[in-house]
Amino acid sequence: MTSLRWKVAGLVSVLLVAALAVGAWKARRLIDAVAEVLATDELEGKQLTTADEVWAYLRAHPERYALAVWDVGDEANGVFLDADADWPLASTVKVVPLALACHRLEQGTWTSDRPLPNVEHFYLPGTDGNAHPKARAALDGGVATVGAALTAMIQFSDNAATDVLLFEIGRESLESETAELGALRAPHPLTGTLLASLEGADGGVVDDRAWALASALKEDSSRAEVMAEAFAARRVREQSVMASTLDNRGSARAFARLLERFFVDETQRYAPARERLSWPMRFASNQEHFVRWGTKGGALPGTLTSAHFVEQKNGRRRVLALFLHDLPFATWAGLANSYAQQKVELELLLADDVRALVQQRLGR
Repeated sequence: MTSLRWKVAGLVSVLLVAALAVGAWKARRLIDAVAEVLATDELEGKQLTTADEVWAYLRAHPERYALAVWDVGDEANGVFLDADADWPLASTVKVVPLALACHRLEQGTWTSDRPLPNVEHFYLPGTDGNAHPKARAALDGGVATVGAALTAMIQFSDNAATDVLLFEIGRESLESETAELGALRAPHPLTGTLLASLEGADGGVVDDRAWALASALKEDSSRAEVMAEAFAARRVREQSVMASTLDNRGSARAFARLLERFFVDETQRYAPARERLSWPMRFASNQEHFVRWGTKGGALPGTLTSAHFVEQKNGRRRVLALFLHDLPFATWAGLANSYAQQKVELELLLADDVRALVQQRLGR
């Protein structure tokens, strides 16, 4: 009886998180989220809450993650598990426009106070976990300049700020300049991705459709709320399929390298990136272990991603990218609540011998 009680309690917790994750407090959406959790409850009502539990899950499901980790200057001896395949990125993709914005700020073609008048055109209410309203409230003057948009994009994970920056860069420049950063694909607009899913677009045409649909938002601000309502009406399972098939994609190795670039190049070129990515250092617990820590994570139904750079107090510098993908919705919702995967990441960032740790934990 006690076991059943805890199982039910755990499942209720996951259901509530799932409801929050998809903004499902409208009755129909709440029912849909509950039904999807019940249909995908592979853990029998449990959540993954400890590092040990997440390691065991990864060991049992090697097809659901990609990992790249190495000490700066010693990539050849790093650990790479499915690290060169392209997987959904969620908001971790935002480090790409961050890099290209840094180039423009260094060159003087942009300034931090450059106005961005169309940000609100790209805001689809209820689709970003309220990231845009939170950024707008926290930033003096709102999200109306390049500098504010960069902060909103990285520290609040604001999709509208991201898309206005993509349009400021321009699709042609984005595609040519992203290639100069390494084995990276140029991202397509995030709002356009959501809207393309309404049309049933497939991965082969998503770039063109995402740009076209986001362009329509840019020209007509009245479309955003209507389109947001249409997207919100989609079932959770459909949103999970969108995340796995239409989302921007990239490899763990490529994004670990980009984080490395931001912090190894200590000129002013990437100073705006370091400033915004280094938010973990605000916490005293992180200051006990690290002198620098930069990171960007992302989450979409079924997908949890992160890329990190750290410098420990002993001088060791390490980069890490961990991409969890194709997670059953209930498992994903539980991790979105417990953040237990971050405990695994911390072990990887602190390990004296990361190869030995991975061998011990994963047998790989």
